[in-house]
Amino acid sequence: MVDAVPGSILYSYEYLKKMLSNKKIGFYYLEDEFDLEKYDVYIIPAWHFEEYNRCKYDCGINISSMQEMGQTHVDYYLELFDRVLKTGGIAYIQNSHDYLFKGEWKYNKSWERVFMCNTPASWTAYFPTEIFVKREADYLRWNQCVMAGYEYALKEKQILNLKINEMQNEIWRLQYAESELDKARKEIEELKTKLKEIKPAKRRGLWWRS
Repeated sequence: MVDAVPGSILYSYEYLKKMLSNKKIGFYYLEDEFDLEKYDVYIIPAWHFEEYNRCKYDCGINISSMQEMGQTHVDYYLELFDRVLKTGGIAYIQNSHDYLFKGEWKYNKSWERVFMCNTPASWTAYFPTEIFVKREADYLRWNQCVMAGYEYALKEKQILNLKINEMQNEIWRLQYAESELDKARKEIEELKTKLKEIKPAKRRGLWWRS
């Protein structure tokens, strides 16, 4: 587990040690040897990872952190993923594209985008979960097509939401009009009742003008 926030590294170690008490948790700041054969989980700060790492990985995961970085750091971590992933390895990226970071996502052209879709974790409109497989061919065009399909679906959803909002507003307007009409009907009925009470009194000579 690689993190660039010192506090998060410490909390992660304490949390995993408690929740996975039957697992061996290695921690850089305890001077544990960076040997993945000895530990089930190893926690290391980002600025020491490449210095000590000698492994290639089956899967790299980043969730909701690149969205808070600048272009330089997003580029760095995407390149880091590419360097340490095996060919055939999976990159799982889940970040908002319309939050703080709104720059360019420079995925390596050899990464095949096999999934791009919003999920229940998406709390902004453009918040895809993306899954890539590292290949040895050029998947740039393919990836652009997948992204275009995703963005088209977002646009269609926005249009549909606008129509739904318009229909809902019209329903509220009609409900309000119906409510006002009911009030008018009640007032008319009350006036009719008063008129019925007044007319017999007039016939008995109890009617006068003021």
